Amino acid sequence: LPLIAAEAFKLNLARIYLARGESLKTCRLLDEIQATVEPGQRFGRLLEVCMLRALTLRQMRGSVTADGVLDNIERALDLGERPGFVMLFLEEGPPLVPLLNAVFAGDAPARTKGYARKLLLAFAAAGTADAETCLRSGEGLVEPLTAREAEVLALIASGDNNQTIADKLFISVRTVKKHVSNIFGKLNVSSRTQAVAQSRGLGLLPPD
Repeated sequence: LPLIAAEAFKLNLARIYLARGESLKTCRLLDEIQATVEPGQRFGRLLEVCMLRALTLRQMRGSVTADGVLDNIERALDLGERPGFVMLFLEEGPPLVPLLNAVFAGDAPARTKGYARKLLLAFAAAGTADAETCLRSGEGLVEPLTAREAEVLALIASGDNNQTIADKLFISVRTVKKHVSNIFGKLNVSSRTQAVAQSRGLGLLPPD
């Protein structure tokens, strides 16, 4: 077969091995595919290899935080974030959701966490219940923000003071202060700067 067709065939075969629980065969096949797609800079294929390797390592080691699992899913996210390969992730199915959630709740760079959240939203929109649960739970927060607190947080990130926020939302300054206090508590921070940085890290605000 031509090289690209052979890679596609091997990726499908790797998925079959993975579904059968034949993890070692899956890893060997993924090594073969990566050896050709990486030098050829076929990043869509490499993204699929990283996703499948993350799923395989999780299957072998029984944990989303096992060695290599998050490294591979984060690399897949970094490869897919700019081109916007959302469908490649969705087509891999619900088994990706726990891995995406682990990235979203972990110590990955803000851009990577933001893309993980975007994919969780896409899975939730497609009806994946586990993704909806992850998003509702507000991973990384002591307690999820309310809709009003999210509005106040966005205005804080814009640099607005309490009076300006009160004027824009048609509420009292005292109410704004209460919302700010609640936000600080839920994010476990003590300043506006920390609140914005923490929120960007959790994907609650877009990256700078």
